[in-house]
Amino acid sequence: MYQEQTAKLREQRIQDYYDACSVQDWDRISAFLHPEIVFQVAGNEPTHSVEILQERVVKSLAVTGVTEMTMTVDQYIHDLDGEQCVAEITVRLKRDNGKSYEGPGCAVFHFDDAGLIAKYHAYTDEGDFWS
Repeated sequence: MYQEQTAKLREQRIQDYYDACSVQDWDRISAFLHPEIVFQVAGNEPTHSVEILQERVVKSLAVTGVTEMTMTVDQYIHDLDGEQCVAEITVRLKRDNGKSYEGPGCAVFHFDDAGLIAKYHAYTDEGDFWS
């Protein structure tokens, strides 16, 4: 029963986190993240705090002209005895120059004892979307 509740709680947290990300609601996003989160996407340099993460993401989206960024969870894989959950996701991105991307990705979430996301590692291959 406890493991089932843990799985459902993690799934809801992840979906709520992605919903907040899709509208760039940083108050809501921050509520899901440990203040000193280790956040890394693909081969990029990891970020080590919510404050720095917000600064980097806001700047990156503005510079690249991203107008839409959504992640839909297709499946969860739980480590119920540990602090991890893997989400298989579909990533959708659009830019103001007309470029778009839709494809698979994977995100590994590490939760702390309070249920906050302490580490986030995402893996996608958006091809030339960012160029």
